[in-house]
Amino acid sequence: MTTDELVESTGQRGSGRILTMIFGVGAIAALAVMLVFALRMDETVATGTNVLPADTLTVGLQDERLPTAPVGELPARLDRLKVSGVTITRVDVLWAQIAPSKPAKPTDPTDSAYQWGRTDAIIDGLRDRGISVIVSFSQTPGWSNGNKTPEWIGSIDDYGAFVHAFASRYAGDVHGPVAIYEPWSEPNNAAMLMPQWAGAGTAATPVSPGAYAKIFDRARTEIASASSSAAVAGLGLADIETSTPGVGGVGVSDFVRALAGAAPSMTLVSQHLSPVDAPSSATARIPSVAGMAKYIDLIDTVAPDAAVLVTAVGYATPPGGLSESGQAASISETMRSLATNTRVRLAIWYSMQDTLERPSGLVRIDGSEKPAWKAFLDTPKTYRSGPTP
Repeated sequence: MTTDELVESTGQRGSGRILTMIFGVGAIAALAVMLVFALRMDETVATGTNVLPADTLTVGLQDERLPTAPVGELPARLDRLKVSGVTITRVDVLWAQIAPSKPAKPTDPTDSAYQWGRTDAIIDGLRDRGISVIVSFSQTPGWSNGNKTPEWIGSIDDYGAFVHAFASRYAGDVHGPVAIYEPWSEPNNAAMLMPQWAGAGTAATPVSPGAYAKIFDRARTEIASASSSAAVAGLGLADIETSTPGVGGVGVSDFVRALAGAAPSMTLVSQHLSPVDAPSSATARIPSVAGMAKYIDLIDTVAPDAAVLVTAVGYATPPGGLSESGQAASISETMRSLATNTRVRLAIWYSMQDTLERPSGLVRIDGSEKPAWKAFLDTPKTYRSGPTP
């Protein structure tokens, strides 16, 4: 390809001739290559793969205590994430925590109602340690939802203004940047988003998919206007196989089928997995590690060819889980299984430390290391994706 052809490919043919006269053919050829590369990088950023290389499964780790631990503990917790060897993590952002009172200028991150101290410490601390960030929103403040509990959806305009303020603050000019956003954490889970259903009993119909479609579209619009590099991942569903009409959450299959009518445009989707059986004995339910191919067939009905981010996966230990040695063995088995599918680009182990509700941590509640901690350190943080030879 000639210099003119290279430059023309970026829509700058006339300017290329002038620059060639001034700087020479070699310099302009190099410039043209840089421009083409920049365009490709823009495409990469648009799909969130700037931190998730193609044909690769990237392994991350989440510390779910970051939103609630004493602020003085945050540096040590972030250091432990760094020691784990990961280059990406997921952070739960609680809207009600950051905006306990209604801002006078809600799209302005400098409004005095916003309390950014903890989030600054987390996101900037991760940046300083070379760890990219996926942010997941949840918890509506009472001033937006009529003083209901935080899982109840509030004003979509209030939500959009908050997202705009957040994305503006963490666009990377001073703080951040945030790489990928999940607009709402587990919107099919009644503990995370309400309402889930309209009506009662078997006659109930799911309403959370329609509510989520509005949340996703508004978040995508606000994030795009505030941050040129961040990507938005849709869904972020809880691992619920079967719906409980009227009283519980909406199963993944039912949620996706209902969402198809709203037709939001997604190039990235995320999914949470809470496996119970050891990887070697797991069945191909939807969603599951073993059932990832079936899950991808399902999401292709709303997001054809979208990359899949498993933003939470982890085996618990007793009570109710695998043995500690079984959990340790599950880590590499899980990552190798997910890596066989080229559509799956990320798997974040959930979580770094046990909680009473879910003992899937690599360390115990008291901070002592399980066998899983060393197993995770020894696990590659990237896997080449594709079918096992």
